[in-house]
Amino acid sequence: MSDYKVLILDDEVNILNCLKRVLRSPNYQIISTTSVVEALEILKRENIAVILSDHRMPEMDGNEFMALAKKIKKNAIRIVLTGSSNSNAVIDYINSTSVYRFLTKPWVDIEIKDSVENGVKLFKKEEEFREFTKLVESQNDELMQLNVSLERRVYSRTQRLKELNSSLEGTLSSVVEMLLKMVSMNSNTIAKHSKRVGSLVRVFGKSLSLTSLEIFELELAGNLHDIGKIGLPDKLLLKPHDSLVGSQKLLLESHCSRGQIILNQIGYFKNVSKIIMQHHERWDGMGYPRGIRENEICRSAQILHLVDHFDKFMNGKDGFGKKSVEDGIKHLECKAGTFFDPSLVQSFRKYLSNNIYATDVEIEVSIRDLEAGMVISRGITTQNQVLLLPTETEITKEHIDKLHKYQKIDPIVGGIYVYRKIRYALQEFEEELHA
Repeated sequence: MSDYKVLILDDEVNILNCLKRVLRSPNYQIISTTSVVEALEILKRENIAVILSDHRMPEMDGNEFMALAKKIKKNAIRIVLTGSSNSNAVIDYINSTSVYRFLTKPWVDIEIKDSVENGVKLFKKEEEFREFTKLVESQNDELMQLNVSLERRVYSRTQRLKELNSSLEGTLSSVVEMLLKMVSMNSNTIAKHSKRVGSLVRVFGKSLSLTSLEIFELELAGNLHDIGKIGLPDKLLLKPHDSLVGSQKLLLESHCSRGQIILNQIGYFKNVSKIIMQHHERWDGMGYPRGIRENEICRSAQILHLVDHFDKFMNGKDGFGKKSVEDGIKHLECKAGTFFDPSLVQSFRKYLSNNIYATDVEIEVSIRDLEAGMVISRGITTQNQVLLLPTETEITKEHIDKLHKYQKIDPIVGGIYVYRKIRYALQEFEEELHA
């Protein structure tokens, strides 16, 4: 039996029993009650990972209960079950209790079960992250104490100081690796997007004469800018932002502040967390989460927002066709003065006109994004070195079915790369270079 526990609170016994039956799982233990008072006592003595509470209850409403629950178990993942679709209530919950999910009655069994399962997974990931944070802080404290007394131990402690610095850098590197792995585990598509953004902001930042520290922090923010999306439902992440309304939109937009909260726990990441918090703010003040404008937005966040937007335009599902770098730049120029600083857009155009944008020829895709007619730009190989498809293969439905079957028994390694332009992409690119 798992050590993780889920607390279910509903004042109706029949609903409580139904929830217990639907949510039965070997991945956690269920504790249930119809009493708010008893629920608060349970939180004081048990290590609860997820709290699932009804919104309307006779003793107090769900918002009051979740506020008290947050004080007792601030790290527990909070889910509310409600019969109301009132957006004001949703906003109140987000502002006061940082609720993870809102589910409506009558619920869909698979949706509520997935929400609780994902909540437990998120709790586990955050628990592991807090342990890493403690390790970093303890190493940092030791290093600071050594620096205070350094003048009294000049020569004899010099070597020890180097060892501690090396140890701290190693620990910081481990934390960054762990964070990147968490992003990759949550969504392979987001992880690939983040790597491309991290790489492009680094080289673009250099062209803007940023300092080495600013470039380091900007690249780190590029790689981790969507870390706040960990634990959010896949269905939500796959929807275009413009199509979201109400609680779904608020939940997705909370990823900026969620990312900041995660990184603020590590002292070295204060500037990185600020960049991530602001990377969806707009030049005209119509962005989120705070609606700040122009130079109120830090320069690095402006750069990240522009490159993030560019990469999504170039590498979205509709970007596998004939979109060129020029199309991407024109798309940004249409948003200059609203989304972006016009001068930054022009600097980006100048940078790309003098440098080759690598993914103009090929793009890495996930297996689920493969379509008939795409052409393989690199051979596809499995973990056991089986060549499934050679370079220049034009994908068919049969190929896609074959790849899905092999992925289950002998996973693909090294990624799947296709030409951006479905036919003759390499030939066209070479012609452009020699023109």
